[in-house]
Amino acid sequence: MVVSPQLLAELGEVLARPKFERWASGERGTAYVAAFAAQSELHADPEDDVGGHVRDADDDYLVALGQTARVDAIVSLDRDLLDAGLDRLAVVDPVRFLSSL
Repeated sequence: MVVSPQLLAELGEVLARPKFERWASGERGTAYVAAFAAQSELHADPEDDVGGHVRDADDDYLVALGQTARVDAIVSLDRDLLDAGLDRLAVVDPVRFLSSL
């Protein structure tokens, strides 16, 4: 797994949302982010993001990170990423990814 400071910060923000309180309340969200980071390869946030990769410009950094880190795929449930049709970078949902292992 590849992560960056921006990705870890976003994960922490998402886990702090009320809809995830059942699973990530208190320090559980922070602990999850720390465990995720500890099991991942940390890369710097991409500097040369040209944008325009996906419908949601806030997700462009993920594509740039994937390209910079030369990952095999981005694993996501985000429709903006899944529907992007990226030329040289696969985007797969978690179920499909796990079944390919």
